[in-house]
Amino acid sequence: MYKNTISVCIPIYKPQEDFFVKLLIFLEKNIISELVVIETVDAFRSDTCEERLLKIANSLRISLKYSTCVKETFNHGNSRNDLFNQTSCEYIIITTQDSDLTHNVNLEVLLDYFILNKLDALCLRHYSSSPLFDRIFEEMFTELSSIDYANCSGSSIGWWSHNFALYSRESIELLPFPSVSFAEDLYWAKLAREHGLRLAIFFQQGVVHLNRESLGSSYSRGKLEALGHFEGHIMSGMKTLEFPFWRIILKTFSEGIRQFTFLRLGSLCSDLNLLVTHRLQRFTFLITWNSLARNRKV
Repeated sequence: MYKNTISVCIPIYKPQEDFFVKLLIFLEKNIISELVVIETVDAFRSDTCEERLLKIANSLRISLKYSTCVKETFNHGNSRNDLFNQTSCEYIIITTQDSDLTHNVNLEVLLDYFILNKLDALCLRHYSSSPLFDRIFEEMFTELSSIDYANCSGSSIGWWSHNFALYSRESIELLPFPSVSFAEDLYWAKLAREHGLRLAIFFQQGVVHLNRESLGSSYSRGKLEALGHFEGHIMSGMKTLEFPFWRIILKTFSEGIRQFTFLRLGSLCSDLNLLVTHRLQRFTFLITWNSLARNRKV
C-alpha cells in the first residue's frame, strides 16, 4: 500500500553542470522516494551520467532507476511512459533538465493541495530568468488563471507542461501518455479532461524555465514541435488546415514586434537573442506545419 511516496522522473540529454547541482538541492529540500532517469545517448557515445546520478541518490538514500535510449529512437510520449513504467510510488512528478526546480517548489504544500482538491494531475506555472520571457509568461498565466481545468472541456485545455507536472499513479495507469513526437503533455491533458479527470494549474509555485536555445536548436525544435502537434491533432480528430503564407509572415513579425517592446536595457543582449531564437522557432513551426498539412492532402 502506497503512503504519499513520490517518484521524480526526468529524461536527460547532455545535461549541463548546473542540472546536477540544482537536482541535488531539490532532492535535499523535499521528501522523494525514488529518482527515475532515462538518458538519451548518441549512438557513438559510451560515457553516461549514471555514476553521477547514483552518487546523488546514494548520498540522500534515494532509490535510483536508470536506463538509456538511443537518440534516433527517442519519442516524447514514449519516453514519459517508459519513465512511469519504472516507478513504484503513489505520486509521480515528471520534469525536465531545462527546469530550475530550486526556485520555489514546495512538494509538501503541493501534495496537500493535490489531495485536498481530489486532483488527478497538477501542473506548475513557469518563470524565467529573462525579463522578456517572464513578461510573456506573466501574460500567459494571467489568461490561463481564468480557466477551471478541473471542470472545463478538453478543447479548452491550451497549455500543460512536463517541465513540472504532478500525477496520481491511477491517472497515468488509466490514461498513458500519447505516443507523439512532441507536446505529449498537452494532448494528454486534453484527453484527460474528456475522460473526466480533474486537473489544475498551481499558480502560487513555479519552475524557472531556462530557455537555452541556439539558432540550430530553435530550428530543430520548431520542426519537432510542429510534428508533435500535427500528430496530436490527428489523434484528437482536430482539423489540420494550412496557414496562408502571408499570415505566417504577418504573425511571425507582429508577435515579434510586440515582444520587442518587452526588452529592457539591463538584459538587452540576452533577451534579444532569445527573441530571435523564439521567432525562428515559431516560423519554423508554421512552415513545417504547412508542409505536413499539404502532404496529408495528397
